[in-house]
Amino acid sequence: EIGEIAELNELPSFRHAFTHFRLRVRPFQISLRHRYPLAGQTELSWHKTAALASAALPTPVRKLLLG
Repeated sequence: EIGEIAELNELPSFRHAFTHFRLRVRPFQISLRHRYPLAGQTELSWHKTAALASAALPTPVRKLLLG
């Protein structure tokens, strides 16, 4: 759990084709009222919005975040 949810919105779904399979993405936008500190966590990586263009992201994630 990363925080207390203030708002939850479903975004338009989209499909992405890889070489050997297709992926259907059903994204949600979540606004947090409060984000809990996660000392020692290794599963999450937080990036500033301005740094997303150069971040190492899978294509469907990049498409979702950068529009």
